[in-house]
Amino acid sequence: MFASANVFTAAMLALAGAFFVLLALLALRGSKREKPAAFWSGTSVLPEEIKDIPAYNRAVARMWVLYGGCFFAGAAVTLFSIEAGIIITLVFSLPGIFVLVRAYRRIYDKYGVVSHDERHGKRPFGR
Repeated sequence: MFASANVFTAAMLALAGAFFVLLALLALRGSKREKPAAFWSGTSVLPEEIKDIPAYNRAVARMWVLYGGCFFAGAAVTLFSIEAGIIITLVFSLPGIFVLVRAYRRIYDKYGVVSHDERHGKRPFGR
């Protein structure tokens, strides 16, 4: 029914999506332990930096699930058309990287004690 190349590509995309869902599950697990989820590799967010850790972790988890969904959508389409599936994956995932950074900054600004820019010593424009 499906070509083997399509199935293999769909499986690889689904595996990538599963990785991001796993990150979401780890973030949710941290909310039960009152440990904030980190976004950047090699960094950590201290509990005293976040006002509401469970809500912060749920927001981070939601962000990862939505990004992983891009890969699952691409995997589903790839089963029928490998070219269309790859295009859909690229169209959503590449700009999605920048959306992830922006979304995380909004999450941190909403739940953090100080804003992301203040934490990293950056002055907002106009100040």
